[in-house]
Amino acid sequence: MSGPDSAAVQRERASLIDRLMGLSDGLFAIAMTLLILNIEVPDLPEGQADELAGDLAALDTAIYVWLLSFAMLALL
Repeated sequence: MSGPDSAAVQRERASLIDRLMGLSDGLFAIAMTLLILNIEVPDLPEGQADELAGDLAALDTAIYVWLLSFAMLALL
């Protein structure tokens, strides 16, 4: 089947695919944003900034899981 109908169908199909890709990109962006919200910033009292490295080291597992999840979502 050729002619104007097949060209219109192909354009409509390409448009649908583009919209689905945009939707999936948006969903992945939301998922990646929600992943980072799970990591809490350490609460340090005034003048104790030297303890920041130790407090961040306590978050190493959460940061590693976030990086791994982010990489997996980015690959999809």
